[in-house]
Amino acid sequence: MGRYAWDMGLDYSATRLILIDGLARARSTTGVFGPKRVASQAILLTQLKNGSRISEARDAVDAWARDGSREHQVRARKEGSVRKCDQCGRTYSKRARVNTVERHFAQSGHQPKFTELPSADTRTMIVPAEVGDADRVAVRRGLESGVTAKSLVNFSRRHLGFNTHSLRYANTTHQGLPREQGGLGREPQVIAKIQHRKNLNLVVDYFSQKVADALLREDARVVLASPRQETMVGGSTEE
Repeated sequence: MGRYAWDMGLDYSATRLILIDGLARARSTTGVFGPKRVASQAILLTQLKNGSRISEARDAVDAWARDGSREHQVRARKEGSVRKCDQCGRTYSKRARVNTVERHFAQSGHQPKFTELPSADTRTMIVPAEVGDADRVAVRRGLESGVTAKSLVNFSRRHLGFNTHSLRYANTTHQGLPREQGGLGREPQVIAKIQHRKNLNLVVDYFSQKVADALLREDARVVLASPRQETMVGGSTEE
């Protein structure tokens, strides 16, 4: 399997319309599932529009539902997190090289046990206009009813057929594609800042792979569409 085998290659514009339609249908859903579905669709749409992780989108929508402000600073996940050795308190970034961490335990004789420390880093998140102010009450009820990052992952797979992290990368593709191809034509450095990525090379590598794959498919279509240059003589093919 390739490095991005989990990525489902979602089309940003088509996925946006699917989520907007799902939000509209969720608004008319009655019973206890209605608020949960409104909250879920609102969070997934926010994740897509911001190119964020699902937990960051949930935090942003939760804050908006509480105070009505669409722009918030939320705690950035994963890349800013650190691990602390339970015995000596020494900390390591989650991106630290494996052999660096192993050397610590080998030299210190400590048990290889870490405590995950939350990141102090934050990122900007904006709840999109497609999520209306009238949705705030239902969103709050849905969140209070137990809409978590884990339940959102399950909801997306079960009801929409894609994993939530593909939404983050659909945004990456949309940001980087040239305007004539329906994208925004932004540089990788800008995309990395928008999505709060520490590793610029990951953005460059991912988008380069997408472009390369698209070029291969285009070349294949050109070959298949070209007229054959052979003539049939006596039942055989002569080129």
